[in-house]
Amino acid sequence: MRTKFIPIIVMLLAGFVSCVVTILCKYEVFDSLLIILISLIGFYIIGYISRKILEKVLKPKEPEKEEEPEKEEEKESKEQ
Repeated sequence: MRTKFIPIIVMLLAGFVSCVVTILCKYEVFDSLLIILISLIGFYIIGYISRKILEKVLKPKEPEKEEEPEKEEEKESKEQ
């Protein structure tokens, strides 16, 4: 599956949005860096969790293996 880049994409998009918002709201440099750092870390964690959920949901199911008739016959002969 190609879910490897989900946390990185989510983190970068959130960083871009928070960067634009801090520039438009005219925050001080230290405050804007702190806000961007916290949002990057938070959204990386959110992206990582969503990646794990998607991997679990989209994982292909393995078909159930049925016992071979020969093995069933061997079991019956051992019981007698």
